[in-house]
Amino acid sequence: MTKMTKNNVQPKREPCRLLIINTSITNCSAIVFHHAKILSPYEFNMRNTFSGKPGIPRHLEAVSTGPDSVQLVWDVPSNDGGAPIDNYVIEKREASRNVWAAQGTSDRTTYTANNLHEGYQYYFRVAAENSVGMGDFAEMTTSIIPKAPFSKYRKRGKHILVM
Repeated sequence: MTKMTKNNVQPKREPCRLLIINTSITNCSAIVFHHAKILSPYEFNMRNTFSGKPGIPRHLEAVSTGPDSVQLVWDVPSNDGGAPIDNYVIEKREASRNVWAAQGTSDRTTYTANNLHEGYQYYFRVAAENSVGMGDFAEMTTSIIPKAPFSKYRKRGKHILVM
């Protein structure tokens, strides 16, 4: 058997398999592959090959309420799955129920949930979606109650006036 060196490599068409396990590649421009019988590495472009569902949106919170609405904001997931995020899916549930219902979608990191009932307690959750699919939801840990802004109430002496 002849020992192979860099100068006497004869290309052969042999099947080859590349197995990648437990990765978190989000933006891959190139992977260097070393073949056991060849001294110089093969380099090939695998851009956008590693795509998966996006991660969980971060810091979901309600920033304001109206008599029948709640404004939600969140930060993008730390991992987009290797593909651009297309939109966010928003779901709600009343605190007295265990079933989530579709609320809407947003292509930004903000959403105003409308047509809510004043005084009811609601929980919201948000998931990012890309071309591969929808990631896991970020859920609010405390409920939010739609109510009229405090600016509509004015204190005059010992009485509160509703304007």
